[in-house]
Amino acid sequence: MDNRIKVGIRVRPLSEMEQQSSSSPSPVICEQGNQRITVGLDNRNRSSFAFDWCYSPASPSGSIYEQMCLPLINKVF
Repeated sequence: MDNRIKVGIRVRPLSEMEQQSSSSPSPVICEQGNQRITVGLDNRNRSSFAFDWCYSPASPSGSIYEQMCLPLINKVF
């Protein structure tokens, strides 16, 4: 049994206001295959973070629930 804590992240989509006020892309990039996000637009101020799961703004809530929540719920009950 795997007892380590697992962490997942979902990158939220830009709000309508953010989309209208900015011509630049989102400063957060989700690399789903690498389970990593990259934060920052320029190379000098860019940071990457790794997670057990990484979901883009386009990821459906149902699939996130099935992969992250349902296994935990099934272990509890």
